[in-house]
Amino acid sequence: MGKKLRYKKAWLAWIPVANISMMLQLGKFHWAWVFLILIPILGWIALFVLVIIATWRIFERRKYPGWFSLSMVIPEVGVILYLVAIGFVAWSDKR
Repeated sequence: MGKKLRYKKAWLAWIPVANISMMLQLGKFHWAWVFLILIPILGWIALFVLVIIATWRIFERRKYPGWFSLSMVIPEVGVILYLVAIGFVAWSDKR
């Protein structure tokens, strides 16, 4: 998705915490919000909400419905649905 959205440092997607900061930057948030990961429970919840909002914005920039990002909230099957949605958004040429 970083390459499709012309992000200069798309290789950050392969680094565990840096990929979250990249997602936040692609969603028009400041990268420093990733430090919420250091605050147990409340920070994790806040970061999760920010990532959902950022993903929503990324999906809309790629001309896909933003509500695809809400699939990660669904218990049990949500992760699989989210990965499928990310696959469509990242590797399709719909633009």
